Amino acid sequence: MPGDVSLNNLMARPVSKDATTDALKQRDRLKKATQEFEAVFVGQLLKEMRKSMTPGNKLLGSSRESKQFQEMFDDSLSRDLSHNGSFGLAKVLYKRMEKWLPPLPVAAPSSPPTLSEMDLDREIENVS
Repeated sequence: MPGDVSLNNLMARPVSKDATTDALKQRDRLKKATQEFEAVFVGQLLKEMRKSMTPGNKLLGSSRESKQFQEMFDDSLSRDLSHNGSFGLAKVLYKRMEKWLPPLPVAAPSSPPTLSEMDLDREIENVS
C-alpha cells in the first residue's frame, strides 16, 4: 500500500539525505506559516481591542500619525508574541498539521522525553 506509514515500512526502506532535507524544510515552512498566521490573528485581536476603547489616546493623542504609530506598534507586538510562543496558537496549529507532513527518519531516541515535552503533549490533547 503506497500510503502505509507503519514503523516496519519506514525502517525497511533507506531514507535518502534529500528526503530528510525536504522533510525538515517542510517542517520549517509549516512552523513559519503557523507563526505568521498567529501574528495576523493576534494583530486582528489587538485592532478590535483598540476599536472598543474610548477614542483618543492620552499618551499619543488622536492624530493620524499617532494612529499609524499605534498600528505599527500592534503589528510589531503581534509578531513578537507569535515568535516567542507567548500566545500558543502556532504550537497547537503546528502539532495538528504536522501529521500531514512526510515522516522524518526513524532513529533511536537519545533520551527519554523531558517533562516539558510531555506536558505540552498532554496540554494539546486536552485542547482537542
